[in-house]
Formats: sequence, C-alpha cells, structure tokens
Amino acid sequence: MKLTTLKALSLLCISPLALAQSQILLLQQDEQGQPEVQAVSERGAYSNQPAISKTGVYYSYEIGTDKQAQKEIFFYDFATQGRRNISNTPAYSEYSPTLVPALNASSVVVLGLNALSAVVVEPDGGQKLWSYPLGESAPSTRILDNGLTIGYHAWGARQDLLVFALGEPHSAKYFNLAEPEKIHHVADNPGRGFSYNPALGVFTFTQQQDLQNWFSTFAPDTKTVTQLFRLPQGVQDYTWVTDKSIAYAYGGRVYQKQLQSAKAASLWHDLSEYCAGNITRLSYLPEGDKLAFVCEDKAP
Repeated sequence: MKLTTLKALSLLCISPLALAQSQILLLQQDEQGQPEVQAVSERGAYSNQPAISKTGVYYSYEIGTDKQAQKEIFFYDFATQGRRNISNTPAYSEYSPTLVPALNASSVVVLGLNALSAVVVEPDGGQKLWSYPLGESAPSTRILDNGLTIGYHAWGARQDLLVFALGEPHSAKYFNLAEPEKIHHVADNPGRGFSYNPALGVFTFTQQQDLQNWFSTFAPDTKTVTQLFRLPQGVQDYTWVTDKSIAYAYGGRVYQKQLQSAKAASLWHDLSEYCAGNITRLSYLPEGDKLAFVCEDKAP
C-alpha cells in the first residue's frame, strides 16, 4: 500500500497539547485498484470520531489556541479532497458526529432530512444532542434535553436512540423522541461503540462486565440485552462491515468478526505501517470499500 497526501485546507491555529494527538486516515483503492492510505485530517492535533458517508467523512477536530481550544465538526470531501468546518460555533464544542437516518414523515418536522447529530458541550457544561442540517440554511438546534448528560449515541429506526449517559456508573440508556422522558436503563459500564443494525433490528454496543469485554445487542421491542462474544480487553470501538460482521482494531491491525460464528476474528488489514500507535476508531463504507480510521500517536 502507498501513503498519499491531500491539499491543505487553510491556516488553522491548532493546539497539539490539549488532547492526545491523533489523525484520521482513509484506506481505499487507487485508480489501478491497489490499496492506498491518505490523510483525512491534519496531523498534530486532536481529530477523532469519524463518520463516513458516500460523499466524505465527518469528524470532530480541535481548533483554537492552547487556552481556548475547542472542538468543531469538520467534513472531508471525497470529490475535492478538501476540508471545511461545518459547525463554526465559537460558544460550543461538538463531538460524536452521527448521520441521522431519514425515518418517516414526522421526522422531517423534528430533525429534517440529511441531518447530522452531535453531542454539544453547552456553556454551562451540559452535554446535549443537537441537529445540524446538511446542505440547508437552517440553523443548528438542540434536539432534546431529558436530563441526561450524553457522551455517545446511535439512532434506531423509529426516532429512538441508544445513548451513553455519564454518571456513577456510566450507563447505556434507551428512549424515543416522542417520549424522551421515558428512559429505559439498558446496561452499566458501556464502551464508546454505539450503533444500530437495521437488518437485525437491534442496537449494538460494547460492555464491561465481570472483568470481561463484550460485544452486546439490545432489542428495543423486547428490551433484552444479549452478550454475543468477548472482545480483546481495551477494545471499545468497531464498525459494521456487513449486516453480519464487524471490524475492530487492536494496535495497528484491524480484525473482522462474524456475529454468529464461533470462529475467532481474522486479520482484515495490517495498518501498522501507517499507524505506529493505536487505531482507536473505525468507520467503514461498503460502497467503494472505504475505511476511515483514527491513529492515536504513542505517548512520548
């Protein structure tokens, strides 16, 4: 594989000391069908939480001075290979960009089509869900506030959400936008990885329980949690490859695991040549076989 670079976006005053340095990279095929790796975000600052789409990659990126650093939602465009700040909110920091599914007619009123949701750290320190319309002039708005301090989230198929709620202990909570105050406790001590599988009709998340690290499902209809298989210790993040398989990283290598198979995970991509530290986040797009991944630098 080869490593390519992209054109610079603009001059940004970045702070490399505010958080761990990380960079988002993209694995895809070049014009000759050979695998290549190129940079999505600039190196030397905090960039994390990629959400890949057919047109590009959304991610959280740190800008500002050392004492006034904040996180903004950026977009890397596949067509132009350029980056741009799509949130531009001096008063807020945004994390966890997530594409909102087009659910039904009523969802247009609540969130709008082609929207992006994100966790926003508001001036009082509260972490709430906001909506960012894409390709529209409508302003960003808070989606809801049901009292939860939210870290991560995943959308279901019926305007429902599974969220990482900060607390003692941290927990996974489930609710519907129609009745957000009716909160169902799903599990304690979840990891960062929250997702929804429409083919199976279940939410999925990672979970620490009894000194084991599990890949678990939550069925919203029956409110049941099922622990499918153990993950390596320290692995909290994953991405869907197919409806029946996920990929996760350990060190600089990416492994693929079939959900309903007793077989161990198999090596999918060895990316240690491009990431000397740890790959911490993954986001896969089947169309074009594109994999966005976060490389976190080793501590000095």
